[in-house]
Amino acid sequence: MRADFGEWDKWPDTESYLDFVFRVCREYKRILKPKASMVLFFGYRHASWIAYELERRGLFTYRQPIILEKENPLPHIKKNGFRSCMEYGVWLVNDGGQFRAPKTFNFLGQEQMKSIIGYKIGKDGRKVTKHPTEKPLAPIARLIKIFTNPGDLVLDTFAGS
Repeated sequence: MRADFGEWDKWPDTESYLDFVFRVCREYKRILKPKASMVLFFGYRHASWIAYELERRGLFTYRQPIILEKENPLPHIKKNGFRSCMEYGVWLVNDGGQFRAPKTFNFLGQEQMKSIIGYKIGKDGRKVTKHPTEKPLAPIARLIKIFTNPGDLVLDTFAGS
């Protein structure tokens, strides 16, 4: 049984969801500058496959996964599986699958350049919103520092949804 996160998370079938994802990604391809980076977050069931498929279709190059690790995951009430402690992101570059270096990549230092970024849920470790995949500011700010320069435009199409 799946949790009910709201109307935004309901699809008649997997194909409808994937059609939506690829439609949106074609728009990202259209508006992103050449060799610009983007990070998309998906559920664990689809993240790698979608990244692979975007590359296979010649839309983006899949550079590597980025994992946001919840250092204080919520308890698993039913106790029939593992606690959800990761958000799965994929780093993609708008180069049509050519494996070119991204336009901007600011290496922040060895400690900050791990592909697993830890964070605590909510303020002081407490969840502060009802959104099930809330992304805190600190790890997202780090990604923005890595992939942009001052004055660059950042697009967050699903902010707050």
